[in-house]
Amino acid sequence: MATNIDIKAVEQRAWRSFFSDGRLELTFGLAFLLMGLLIITSEEGLLYWIMVAALLIIPGSVGIICKKFISEPRIGRVTFSRKRRLNMAGAVLFLAAAVLFGMAAWLVMPSFSPATGSWLSANWVLVLLIAKVVLVFAAIAYFLDYWGVFIIGLGLAASFFAREVWGTAILFFIVGAVITLFGIGKLVTFIRKNPVVPAEEE
Repeated sequence: MATNIDIKAVEQRAWRSFFSDGRLELTFGLAFLLMGLLIITSEEGLLYWIMVAALLIIPGSVGIICKKFISEPRIGRVTFSRKRRLNMAGAVLFLAAAVLFGMAAWLVMPSFSPATGSWLSANWVLVLLIAKVVLVFAAIAYFLDYWGVFIIGLGLAASFFAREVWGTAILFFIVGAVITLFGIGKLVTFIRKNPVVPAEEE
């Protein structure tokens, strides 16, 4: 007797499992921690540029390594539908646009410090930055159908707010540590639930 298989439901479960290994949380958590270190590092000297390079290289590399040596050996490589692939591409484009916008804002917008501008100007820039972060992460969460990304975005917005209003990078470290530990927990759970199946000998 033929069995009806809901292909969309199967793909939905596979898509959900795509985020079950904690790679995304580890990537963002490490990025938060490195951003905190970058903020407290002097903008002059070799150490600052080492931190910039670390921020650009380490988080993404950790995600790629986890995928190659932990996730794929356990659940294999999944090819999703064209719609899912387009959604993922849209999320990447949104993130890239956000990074470029942030770099442009860093260069052309006035400082948040009231010593170099009015409070109105400072607050306008801060509100724009916070709104940009929240909207971008909301769009990424929508495209990925994973709203954990939006919560991460709220943490980033709160960290920027604390940095500019109270002059402290502590929230980058707190939020980054929480996200990183959560990602490690998900990764450990994923490894326990999905042991590597030895290849059958011919």
